[in-house]
Amino acid sequence: MKSLFSVTPKFTIDTCSFNEMFDDERASNRKNFPGIWEGVKELISSGEIISHEEVYEEIMDGPYEDLKTWARNNKHVFEAYDYVDEGKIIADMGKKGFAEFVHQRKKKHNADPWLVAQAKKQGLRIITQERKKGIRDIPRVAEAFKVDHLDIFGLVKEKGWVLRRGR
Repeated sequence: MKSLFSVTPKFTIDTCSFNEMFDDERASNRKNFPGIWEGVKELISSGEIISHEEVYEEIMDGPYEDLKTWARNNKHVFEAYDYVDEGKIIADMGKKGFAEFVHQRKKKHNADPWLVAQAKKQGLRIITQERKKGIRDIPRVAEAFKVDHLDIFGLVKEKGWVLRRGR
């Protein structure tokens, strides 16, 4: 929820980064690294990290019940579609050789083009665990559209968070 005291958003976060923190099978989950999740929650609370409504929909289709509960309780984090401006950016993605990215088949939702469009429109950086592998990944399209991206550990490094072992 934005208020007079909220900071301007700097990041938008992808579904896979939320999944990384909520999947108990992944080494970097929030139980193994609670400091990362606490830091991310603080950035979300301040308004520095936002996300997109389409990411919310992907989370609701996903397997992580704790993440679904958190997302429902924090729906304000997920900004609504801007069909006009974001739609133009997504159309441009298709015209510039990224039609497979725009139209990739996922279960029900495809947040990736909306996330890149949101970041481009608002001058945000994308937090994503995706790597540059092919034409259908966020880093490749983000770079083509001059949108910066980093992963969770890149955020940790940038923010200077030091993770200490608890006692």
